Amino acid sequence: MTVRNEFQALVAECTELARQGLPVNQVIVYLHKHGVSITESMKVVMEVYQIPLSDAKHLVSAHAAWKDVVSAATPLHSELEQGLQNEVKEKL
Repeated sequence: MTVRNEFQALVAECTELARQGLPVNQVIVYLHKHGVSITESMKVVMEVYQIPLSDAKHLVSAHAAWKDVVSAATPLHSELEQGLQNEVKEKL
């Protein structure tokens, strides 16, 4: 099965769970428990619930299931952001 097919199968599975009444926060837990990455979880939530990526990103990254991943990535995110700001300042 190709990566695209695997993603589509995951979307179909989560769409069925949502159709059965499983709330988005439980779909996020389901994805996390099944080893889906935070990025792929955001994409699945976006597809299943037909919401913008920014909303899916917020729902997934704010969920307790991903707290450790988000906390671990915060320093790196801050460093990257600072580096980009410094580059922009140097070019001005």
